[in-house]
Amino acid sequence: AEGAGIAITDGSGSVVSLGQPTAGQTLVGENNTLVFSAYLQGSTASDAIKPGNFYSVADFTLAYQ
Repeated sequence: AEGAGIAITDGSGSVVSLGQPTAGQTLVGENNTLVFSAYLQGSTASDAIKPGNFYSVADFTLAYQ
C-alpha cells in the first residue's frame, strides 16, 4: 500500500498533532476512560492511494498530574 497515513483524534474529534500534548482531561473517581480514535486517510491530497497490505504501530506517553 502507498499514499495512506493514520490520523489520531482525541475524545472531541480533534486531530492529535504528533509530538504535541492534547487538551487536558479531567479525571473523576477511580475509573476513567480516555477516548482516542484512529482512522486511515490519504497522506496528501494529490497522492492516489495504492491498495496493498498496511500495518502500523503507535507508541504514546501518558503524563498526568
